[in-house]
Amino acid sequence: MNAGIDLIVAILAVLKAGKMYIPIDPIVPDTRAKYILSDSGTKCMVTNIDCDFECDVINISEVDFTADTENINCYPKPDDYAYMIYTTGTTGDPKGTRITHHNVVRLFKATDDEFKFNGADVWCLFHSYGFDFSVWEMFGALLFGGKLIIPTREEILSPQKFYGFIEKNKVSVLNQTPSALRSVLKEWPRKLPSLRYIISGGEALEPSVIKEWSASPNFNCTKLINMYGITETTVHNTYYEVIGSEKNSVIGTPLKDLDIYLIDEGEKVVSDGLKGEIIVAGDGVSCGYFNKDKITRKKFVRIPSIDERLFYRSGDLAIRNNVGNLVYLGRIDRQVQLRGFRIELAEIELKAFEFYQKQCVAIIENISNEDCLSLYIKSDNSMNKSDLRLFLSKNLPGYMIPNYIYCVDEFPLNMNGKINIEALKKLKTVETDTIALQLTSEEKIVKEVCEKILACNISDISKNFFELGAHSFSIIKIAKKLEEHGYKIDVLDLFVYSSVKDLAAFLRTKKEN
Repeated sequence: MNAGIDLIVAILAVLKAGKMYIPIDPIVPDTRAKYILSDSGTKCMVTNIDCDFECDVINISEVDFTADTENINCYPKPDDYAYMIYTTGTTGDPKGTRITHHNVVRLFKATDDEFKFNGADVWCLFHSYGFDFSVWEMFGALLFGGKLIIPTREEILSPQKFYGFIEKNKVSVLNQTPSALRSVLKEWPRKLPSLRYIISGGEALEPSVIKEWSASPNFNCTKLINMYGITETTVHNTYYEVIGSEKNSVIGTPLKDLDIYLIDEGEKVVSDGLKGEIIVAGDGVSCGYFNKDKITRKKFVRIPSIDERLFYRSGDLAIRNNVGNLVYLGRIDRQVQLRGFRIELAEIELKAFEFYQKQCVAIIENISNEDCLSLYIKSDNSMNKSDLRLFLSKNLPGYMIPNYIYCVDEFPLNMNGKINIEALKKLKTVETDTIALQLTSEEKIVKEVCEKILACNISDISKNFFELGAHSFSIIKIAKKLEEHGYKIDVLDLFVYSSVKDLAAFLRTKKEN
């Protein structure tokens, strides 16, 4: 279902009928959507777009809302499930996490003293409703009687337009992943008096973003709150008000109805100042994964030596500093956060191996000051990367498609016999420029801009930007840089004219007209 008023109506209708909703964003590949429907045993899909799945489909745009006005006498109990969100998994299959009505309602009760949300607040549904940050956005507005506004995809993709959207609608509660916040901060021309809070979550809030925030027009009148959270423990777990001088990702202290401990490999609580795995207990902890007993027993545990309650083992590392705040240090395993989405690198590797039957390694690396997803394959350069990318796009969400795909002859190993990631990064093959034709002036400018931002040598000007490693934020940078060259361009145009050749032709035509 596309985001809009229909989405909120459908979710509320499902809840009022005493059922739980399972969000499937239209951007999810059909293979994953079918897996979710099959695994969950879904009997009915509510949508506003055409789709073809093996279940009953109710198209909300075709429903006559005046046909039956009788009220449904259904009263969900606190322990009834409200929603189930599927997260990525190391087995190659997503895992369904069921969250109860109580889990959600207590989240807002536990944060009420800090935020004091009210009916005058204006919230924005910025995030995909398949991402649990949306639960906070939607129900934060509705539970407190506030207003929920929904930007278009065009407004979400353009920092300039999104800033205008925030200003026009007098948004008071803005939720952003650090990656999204960084983009908006670059287009923040003046103060927004209505904005009370920016709530950051979904990935580590790096000091570089905090530094940019401290230089913004709203720094002294808007609170920036950093909240660490996990889908399995209901969206948010900690609270921290950023002061602007932090040198690391401080995530603060647990919400008042949660307890967080840091443990070592022997499940012993570590001393303050020592790193340990975050484990969470309390009213936000869910009951486990649907139809996944083995992984549930591994992640949802009881540790009587600490507490009799059920703990969720996060796989995240942190330390507790000398003033009692938790500082996030990253992942124990190979699960990563990228642009707000949780990604299991092993899942990408499994799908790539399924297609090509060659050993591969997926990693996150920083290229041109952007965290990017790279896939290294043990193969020669004869492999068709475009075919692999197409296969992955049909089987994985867009945020899990590698920005870069590299072929290497061998994987370098360290002294422990494990793949040496740092040495692997140095084995990238550099494609030589084989363009034989005379480039037009527009093609030269577009090629130069794209090569700089995407940190690659473009040997084929017909090649799609996303095959060259582009993602939504780098596309925004390309549009911004082209404006500096005098080409006024909409960000969405780059999704249509998505190669140097096509974009240059579009700019030339636009200039002539």
